[in-house]
Amino acid sequence: MKGLDYKEIEPAHEDERRSLTPIFNGDFTALQLKLLKIKEGSILGNHYHNYSETFYLLHGEAEYIFENIDTKERQEINLKKGQRITIEPRIAHKAKFLEDTVMIECTQWPYISKEVNDKEYVING
Repeated sequence: MKGLDYKEIEPAHEDERRSLTPIFNGDFTALQLKLLKIKEGSILGNHYHNYSETFYLLHGEAEYIFENIDTKERQEINLKKGQRITIEPRIAHKAKFLEDTVMIECTQWPYISKEVNDKEYVING
């Protein structure tokens, strides 16, 4: 689906001392970074943004539904540990968390408030 960049992020370097994994490297600029701890069974989202954001799963699993609010095109993605999804503006998203999940979220705008940042959009399904 245009507006989504979904990929497995592999370590760039590993040796007996460490593993280096570039979650993003020149392909995303963030003004906000959050660590999210989400409980199994939670349903989040049903909104879109006027900026891009990216999620990287450190632990857990989530079923995402995406909908382009202009074309109504939809896509479902099951996001797992070590995977990243970048969502462009005006792509609505909703996630159901299948287990306790820890993830990193980065956005291109700073967080001001739910009213300013999150544009409500209900995704059925």
